[in-house]
Amino acid sequence: MTTNLPVTLVQATSLTKYYYKRSFWFQGKAITNRALDDVSFSLHSKHAIGLIGESGSGKSTLALSLAGLLPLTSGFLTFNGIPIRLNSRHGRHQLRSQVRLVFQNPQASLNPRKTILDSLGHSLLYHKLIQKEDLLPTVAEYLNLVGLSEDYFYRYPHQLSGGQQQRVSIARALLGAPQLIICDEIVSALDLSIQAQILNMLVQLQKKLSLTYLFISHDLAVVRSFCSEVLIMYKGQIIERGSTERIFSNPRHPYTRMLLNSQLPETPDQRNVTPALQEYLKDRSEPLSVGCSFYNRCPQRQESCKSIPLPEKGDPYHTYRCIH
Repeated sequence: MTTNLPVTLVQATSLTKYYYKRSFWFQGKAITNRALDDVSFSLHSKHAIGLIGESGSGKSTLALSLAGLLPLTSGFLTFNGIPIRLNSRHGRHQLRSQVRLVFQNPQASLNPRKTILDSLGHSLLYHKLIQKEDLLPTVAEYLNLVGLSEDYFYRYPHQLSGGQQQRVSIARALLGAPQLIICDEIVSALDLSIQAQILNMLVQLQKKLSLTYLFISHDLAVVRSFCSEVLIMYKGQIIERGSTERIFSNPRHPYTRMLLNSQLPETPDQRNVTPALQEYLKDRSEPLSVGCSFYNRCPQRQESCKSIPLPEKGDPYHTYRCIH
């Protein structure tokens, strides 16, 4: 009897990114920010994986690192079974050929002085992906993938709507046939109807091109409907990960439960800020340098949480880092 086990595209182990501040009076340097702190996870091929966390949790740092745009302090990563050295230029170049980023603001990522044809065509020709005589049909093919026609060849970004600009950004991300697309809040600035269109298009592209998505979003409802797996980040750590169904139906980490309880209710009468959430909102102290980073805000904290390493509990389909 055979089982259809998911294929691992990305396996990250103990990814760490520290930002340092050099001292004028003392030799050496002190850690000022643990942007990524012992981050380990896997991304399964042809899946959409959600990445959730509040501002400053390390989501963007993780995205830039996976895209080969930011060197790490330490850690190991394999991409499609191939070891990647994230602190070397060659290793990051290997990632850039297989990973693409799509940002929240497409207008800021598109050159306002270039037409859509120039923006897409320059990348194709610069990286020698096509011959010059194949430029027009190739650009038309990529635009058609995202629901745009050749009529957009000679338009500039400011002549497009927000949804159309995002479609162009997605088309540009598809150049070179990457395996992983990192979507960083790509629908948060769009109207609800346009959001649905973009998400449906991403689903169709995933089926057609066998894509894997890392989907960063603050919208829990979108993550729940679009993603099959979820990673929860807090203060540079993955504190809970697992299937979307299990994360949303049975969250195990106290922070995850607070995060899900913070969703706006369907009606004002349903608003209910729990005492634990009130304590979390009031306490803005910095996390501990050792032990659990959520200690200062956790309603279930114990003295032992301050010093012992965080164990990873659960099973292959749902794990969390907490001693409770």
